[in-house]
Amino acid sequence: MDRLRGHAPHAVGRGSAAGRRGQGRSGLERGAAFAADGKGINNVLGFPFLFRGALDVHARTINTAMKVAASEALAALAREPVPADVQELYPQEKMVFGNGYIIPKPFDKRLFTEISFAVAKAAVESGAAPADTDLAAIKAGLIARNAART
Repeated sequence: MDRLRGHAPHAVGRGSAAGRRGQGRSGLERGAAFAADGKGINNVLGFPFLFRGALDVHARTINTAMKVAASEALAALAREPVPADVQELYPQEKMVFGNGYIIPKPFDKRLFTEISFAVAKAAVESGAAPADTDLAAIKAGLIARNAART
């Protein structure tokens, strides 16, 4: 913790599950606590939509541009007003971007469309997917599939 004191007032620190020599179990416990407290970005918010976007455009690889697009889309969604159906699932929480709300909730249906499309678009623009991909059709397909989900 001493190393973090010189950082910005709202810096985010993260424990390592692997820990360091001499830390023993405490490093593992800190890493596990970080992962379990709900503030870590995990496979629920990232990988499903990264792969959906890549698969939809037949990307040959997943590159940095696609990962950055997913991250930026996730960050943009966090700053938008939370839909009423998501807010109803968490009646005790005030979900407005800030100290207590920095990433969308996993039940936010916008994640499927917005992140997947951002990844698909980045794949085409970066050359990881065919240049003649119809991005409008990809977006329409994502919207239709998302509307069909319950």
